[in-house]
Order: sequence, then structure tokens, then C-alpha cells
Amino acid sequence: MLYNNNKVQKCLLSLLVITLIGIHSRAALANLNNRYTPPRVVVFSKRQKNITINALTDKSVESIKNVFNELGRFLPIDDTHIQEAIEKSKLEDIAEGDYDSLAKILRADIYMIVSVTQIMDLCLAEARVIPRNPDYKLLEKRIRVRSRIMMNIPMKLGREIAYMHKNLPIRAGIIKNYDNGLSLINVGQWHGIDKSEYPTIQGDLIEVIQLGRLESIVRIKGRRRKAGELISIEVFPDIKRIICERESNISRLTIDKYGLENTLLLSRNPGKRMIEGICIVNMGSNICIPGYGAFLSTNYLGFNNHSSDIGGIVVSTGAILTHISLPWIITGFKINPLPWEDDSDRDQNMKNIHIFLWATLPVIFSVAYMDQLAYQFKKNELLPPYFGNNNATALLFSAFIPGGGLFYKGHRALGWGFYFSEMFLGGYSLYYKDSKKKGSTTLIALGVIKLFEFISAYYIKPSYRFYNIEMEREFQRVSLDLRFEEGNEGDNIISISIPYRY
Repeated sequence: MLYNNNKVQKCLLSLLVITLIGIHSRAALANLNNRYTPPRVVVFSKRQKNITINALTDKSVESIKNVFNELGRFLPIDDTHIQEAIEKSKLEDIAEGDYDSLAKILRADIYMIVSVTQIMDLCLAEARVIPRNPDYKLLEKRIRVRSRIMMNIPMKLGREIAYMHKNLPIRAGIIKNYDNGLSLINVGQWHGIDKSEYPTIQGDLIEVIQLGRLESIVRIKGRRRKAGELISIEVFPDIKRIICERESNISRLTIDKYGLENTLLLSRNPGKRMIEGICIVNMGSNICIPGYGAFLSTNYLGFNNHSSDIGGIVVSTGAILTHISLPWIITGFKINPLPWEDDSDRDQNMKNIHIFLWATLPVIFSVAYMDQLAYQFKKNELLPPYFGNNNATALLFSAFIPGGGLFYKGHRALGWGFYFSEMFLGGYSLYYKDSKKKGSTTLIALGVIKLFEFISAYYIKPSYRFYNIEMEREFQRVSLDLRFEEGNEGDNIISISIPYRY
């Protein structure tokens, strides 16, 4: 009988524990609506009929909520609470006007509606930020991003949410004041503070005494604040880290799609082949067929469509012929066309120029090759090797090839401009090397031009439009996307899409 009584007592105790847990759980849900919890954000996903698009939308919502969590300003409301609100509202199909009602039930300070659509191969995403709390009215905006790579959409939306947090301080509510001069505030480690002292926008100084995840005990050095007052702590979120992480992932996914290693060369080393093409294949091709040989050499990187840029070939062929014959033409065809042959009709200055032009033939061969590569990369929508660190790579190319870094980034006209400027100044300074004034002035000008080239090569944005679409932030109001493709039966297909921002 005693055993049975003990058993009954244990059952009653278990029932009591379960009841207390239930009460605690309901209290936790009620705490969602507590005014002293962090400002809350709810992110809704707008559903489509396409399963793939819905999966991408869910991934975008997850990315946005992760950024909110990492930056510690708005606490995302989880899916369980959202589902409870939907059930409470007895909504079967959520219409546009229902999101505000759901956000009201969830007591959200701001809410977002994320939708994704697809036009041909271009994904368009929109995230509307709608504040319900007037204190966050300035955050109201409509974010629109686009990409041809689906998985870049969540990254780009997350990056925009990080930008939205720029210069956003911590808003702290005073929950309770104690007799010993300490106060309990609804700010903790999640918000990005530590045991330290922080100034406030109101002119106080807050010393964190005991740190919790969402609450802390502090000493406010300044005017005595009442429970329920709000103060703004001058601690700003580290958006730079979030943005760099997202941009690094966007760049990696873009290079995976458009890089030579996964397209034309299929895991062969594209960087090694590009260097071999510049130093070996291209040199031999240009010796055999000046100018046009640069285009033929692009086959070494897998470009086999045999479509050259005639304008580039004409310019490079003219430049090669200038290197070979300029002194001969200037002297009225009187001197020996070969620079190493002695000639009484050629003075020392002209001989120096003659040697300089012939010695720099490999340079113009390389420039011609880089020009044709830039054309092929743009036309075929592919990226050069080493594009993950394109600024440093462009700088390295410019160090060895006049205008090389600009060609690498697809700026052909600028590349030719730097090449002609530097070759002219180099030859001019050599011709007048005996004249200290002219020679030194020209060398200084050459140094300035070269320095400007280095700066341009490093900082200028690549001109590959397909790459810039992936790396851009929000797209313009109206943009035209025009593509020429080859169909399965060899027919030419023109694809045109015009995303309109309204």
C-alpha cells in the first residue's frame, strides 16, 4: 500500500512538472509580445506555383533571418509563431492585405514580404520592408535584386539587409531599476555588447555589470532613468564582415558558373594555359601571321567559334607593322630595315629607336593577344583565369604588359590607350636621352602614366556585364537584357527581357 502511495505521489509530481512546463511554454510565447524584448521582425515568403522558385524564396527568407540574427538589432520571429498566427487568423490563402494583419498579431515592429520570379534565365527578387513601429519608419524600402545564378539571390538579399543596418544603434529599454543604482535593460550579448562602458545618444554612459544573452544589469552614469524609458546606445553592427562574406560567396558562385575551368577547359588549369598562350603560343602565331595570329592563339584557351574582332586585328596588325618599319619609313626607306645592321644613314638616336621598337615586338604581340582574349571573354560570357582576385591580377598584368590589366578586365579601348601612350613616351625618351631636359621630362611623364595605369587596373570595375549583374546591388528602374543564343537545331535565338522597377 505504501508502494502504491509513493507511485501515486510520483505520478502527481510528474503531472505537476508537465503542467509547469506548459505554463512556462505559454509564458515564453506570451513573452514574444513583451514590450521589453528586442524589436521583432517577421519575414513572410510569397508563394508561387513553381516549386523551384518557392524553394529559392525559402532560402532567401532563411538568409535574411540569419543576417538579422547576426547583426543583433531585430529578433526574427520563428516559423512556429508565424504558423500559429496563420491558424489563429484562419487564413487558407494569404492575400496581399493579410500580411499586415499577421504582423499585427505577432506584434512585429517591422515585417518583410519576400517574392521571387523568373524571366527566362534571369531571377528577380523583391523584399519589401514595412515598419509597423513608427520609430523605424526610415527603414521602409523596397529591395530588388537580380541574378542569372539562383543561389546568388539569397546572398544578395542578405547583403542588402546588412546595408540596411548601417549606423543603426542599439535601442535599449529599461526594464527595472534597483535601489543600489543598477538597472536591468533588455540588451545583451546578442546585440553585440560586452562588459564595458558605452555612450548613449542621450548623453549618458552605460557600464555593463552583468551580461546576459538578451538582458543585462548596468549602471547608468547620468540622469536617473525611469523603468520603461528607451535609450540609444552608440554601438553599431559590424555590417562590413557580413557584406564581405556575402560578396565573397557571390563572386565564388559566379566564377564557378562563368570560369574557364568549369566551361571550356573542364578542370584543366586555365591560368597555366593563359600564361603559356601569352609567352609561347601567341608569340609563334604572331611571327607567322602578325595580328591575326593573336586571334588564332585564343583557341589554346578553348575558344573555337572562329569569330574574331576585325577592328582589334586591324589595330594590332598596324601596331606590329609600326614596330617593324617606323624608322625605315621616317628616313625615307634609306636605312637598312634590320636594326642590328650598321648603316651610315642612321644616327645613334635613330638606331636606339630602331632597336627599341624591334625589342618590344613581344610586347605588342602580348597586347594583341590580350585584346583578342578580352573580346572572346565578353562575347562568350566567360571570365578570365584568377578572377577571384581580379584587382591584384590586373595589376600584375599591367606590370608586364602596357595596358594589360585593363584588357584583363575587358576595357579594350583603355588598354590600347595606355599601350600607345607608354610606347610613345618610352621611344621619345630614348630618342632624346642625350637631352637631359627632354629625356627626363618624358621619363617623368611615362612614370605618371604608368602609375595612373596601375591605379586604373586595380580599382576600375570589370566591364563584363554578366559579371557585373551578379555583383551589383539593386538594379535600375528599367534594364534591357539582350542575348544571342544558338538553338538545338543550329538556329539563332534572340532573347530579350526588360525588368521594370516600379
